[in-house]
Amino acid sequence: MRFSAVLWGVLLMAETAGTPRQVGEIRDPRIDESSGLAASRRHPGCFWTVNDGGPPVVYLLKGDGAVEGRARLDGVKYYDPEALALGPGPDREDDYLYVGDIGDNDRKRPTIRVYRLAEPDIERRYPAETLVFRYPDGPHDAEAMLVHPQTGALYIITKAKGSDARTLVFRSAAPQRTEGVRTLEPVGEIQFAEESALSLLVGRVTDAAISPDGRRVALCGYVRGWMLELPDGAAFDEIWKQRPIPFELGQRAQGEAIAFRGDGRALIATSEGTPSPIFEIPVYLSK
Repeated sequence: MRFSAVLWGVLLMAETAGTPRQVGEIRDPRIDESSGLAASRRHPGCFWTVNDGGPPVVYLLKGDGAVEGRARLDGVKYYDPEALALGPGPDREDDYLYVGDIGDNDRKRPTIRVYRLAEPDIERRYPAETLVFRYPDGPHDAEAMLVHPQTGALYIITKAKGSDARTLVFRSAAPQRTEGVRTLEPVGEIQFAEESALSLLVGRVTDAAISPDGRRVALCGYVRGWMLELPDGAAFDEIWKQRPIPFELGQRAQGEAIAFRGDGRALIATSEGTPSPIFEIPVYLSK
């Protein structure tokens, strides 16, 4: 019975994603902790990343990892930036970059912050709007955030570790407002088949990404990735009830960033460290 379960898992993995292929390397010493990733629409073929530490900057990377430029967020001071997402915002004609300052290793922050700005050009300073959130049940550590490409709903996925071993999903429905503090709404708990001591010690989900069509969510961990797929005709939040299908992300030192390529047919994954490899993983579409 155990062999059958393992074999079924291997078959599902094969149907979900292909073999990782290294396509580049981040060598810039300013990016030694790439902790979030988002495919650019304004700069086709490029990706935004945020460094966990340093000045309030987002970096634009070419597909091979070379730095194309950077944009500075005016009036912002990072606490623990861990995630990036691109999605809709106040002006439906624009794409917006969301910088998730959501890390909380000690679980002591009463609120967390997400900075929003229209997708920037490079080598300029940009004012960023501040979105402030609180959890309904007290602080959580989190490194994964996504914004639904159609609805603009913002999701945060907690980093299960130690005594807090659950992977919880919280939502802020659109529109995202800058006034006051918004309490996040719990909408799901992701159930993983494996419960290794290592994954619970260091934390499981370190980033997440949503496909351009809103039908798939990829989860990134230190060791591997998982894919969730929305059933036909289901409301989006049904995706959190689906079985996470594991897949390989390549040999990364400390994987904390993942994004769908702009066409949705591949994932890009990076790692902390310098130099840091960039892997491309084909996504097998079921439709």
